[in-house]
Amino acid sequence: MIFLPIVERELRVASRHRWTYWGRAVVALGAMGVMGWIIVMVAEPGNSAKLAQALFSTLSGLCFGLTLFAGILFSADSLSRERREGTLGLLFLTDLGSVDIALGKLAATSLNSIYCLVAVLPVLAIPLILGGVTGMEYLRVVAVLLVTLWLALTTGLLASSLAQRAGSASGWAALLMILACGGLPTLAAIWQYGHGLNISPTEGPLLRLFYRSTPFVAFWQAFGISPSASTTAYTYSLAYVAGTGLLALIWATVRLPGLWQDTPTARPTRAADAAPDATRAILLALGPVVWLSNRSRSRRWLPWFLLLGLATMWLLIRLFAGSDWNQPAGWITTSLVVHFCFKIWLSGEAPRVFHEERRSGGMELLLTTGLTSTDLIAGRLSAVRHLYVGPWLAISALDLVMFGGSLGEMGSSNDDRTLMAAFWLGRIAMLWLDAEALVVTGSWIGLSTMGQRTTLPTWSRIVALPYLLWMLGLLVVGLAELSHLAIFSHLTTGVRDVPILAMLVLSLNFGVSGFWWWRYTTRLRGEFRERANRSPGRAASA
Repeated sequence: MIFLPIVERELRVASRHRWTYWGRAVVALGAMGVMGWIIVMVAEPGNSAKLAQALFSTLSGLCFGLTLFAGILFSADSLSRERREGTLGLLFLTDLGSVDIALGKLAATSLNSIYCLVAVLPVLAIPLILGGVTGMEYLRVVAVLLVTLWLALTTGLLASSLAQRAGSASGWAALLMILACGGLPTLAAIWQYGHGLNISPTEGPLLRLFYRSTPFVAFWQAFGISPSASTTAYTYSLAYVAGTGLLALIWATVRLPGLWQDTPTARPTRAADAAPDATRAILLALGPVVWLSNRSRSRRWLPWFLLLGLATMWLLIRLFAGSDWNQPAGWITTSLVVHFCFKIWLSGEAPRVFHEERRSGGMELLLTTGLTSTDLIAGRLSAVRHLYVGPWLAISALDLVMFGGSLGEMGSSNDDRTLMAAFWLGRIAMLWLDAEALVVTGSWIGLSTMGQRTTLPTWSRIVALPYLLWMLGLLVVGLAELSHLAIFSHLTTGVRDVPILAMLVLSLNFGVSGFWWWRYTTRLRGEFRERANRSPGRAASA
């Protein structure tokens, strides 16, 4: 018998996907674009060490942040999809064991993420040539990125064994990752705050271990020439992340044999999860498609739980960082993280109904009813808007609060106040425009895609593409500046001007989101029934 046959089969399937090859090139170009932006903004003649440190820390931070979300994007819907389609039990009719299936699904979902990370590593090594970064720093950061990616993918696999719906699996993946990264430090902080303890080399060794039980410590300690104490903290944190990922994989493997009995037809209606009568009346008043999409209570509460988790993490960072975090830089970082997380959630939610209905055959039943194509499209868009409008209002209110605090810190300069107002109000407007673009784009991708992945294509078009284009443009400007032509020198000076930079970034985001909204709104209206009748096995371009 072939050793780990599912792994071999999944790798062969992945080798035929275009994204397996194009994804590496796209990610590498994005990393080079980030380098171009840093070169334009930071480069100083004769100071290559400072440039190298800026390049290395920025690229490492972006890679580390993206690896934390790898489980949500790649592995959270691996086993749950098999459960929804009722094919998990067929695998157990063969000679395959739980280990074969778990490792096979992990290999299938992790291949692209590993390729993307490997594609960034050569770009990440460029600061070694410039100086200012040691080889040990590079190796330590690479080790942190690999084990963090391992933790994210295994927790996503475990989340996939805990839920059957794609949205619930993504929610479990986010929750498990938050617990793995901040659970023990949170307990340590609560204990220390309640007892008034101080951490010192001779006091509270268990408490110090709890504080180090997070990948953030390993990432922080990876930079610089660490003394022996820092090396110990780095090693323990790295071992904790790797061990937690292994524990998540073992847990998912143990749960596998009992999952095949949970077939879609045998799943109960779960009266406790059904909408109350008042909510049911509201949803039915909005339309039958809205009620069909949002009748689950857990789906409506998931974004609020996500917002609560992010608020908890912010309070923990505020506890450790003190008043330094409660500053405009901390508020801007908070806004970026919150917007990023909620756009990932909406990217997974928007394609869900059309994609699942097509694969299960339910779309054919909907088309035989009295509902027209316009009714189905409008109902689906209204359903997603009903889900996100409350959290989006809360996020906008949070941005306005941080905007007010930022104005208070800016002093009396009218130019600074105008720039800060344009930044925050532009971010709020971009949040709502991106939401509409994500809803329309996700609905089209869920309707037309032939594959299994819908979250990443939706997110990459609306969220990732503007920044990729911007970074590539800055890379061209940075490289052109090396030619010492006057026109490029003036162009670089304009890009370094903060107001011009902010306006260019917002304009590019508005342009990309508006384009996708217009394109897929037109295609939904003109090609809905044709795409809905297309078999999931037939190839089509989205």
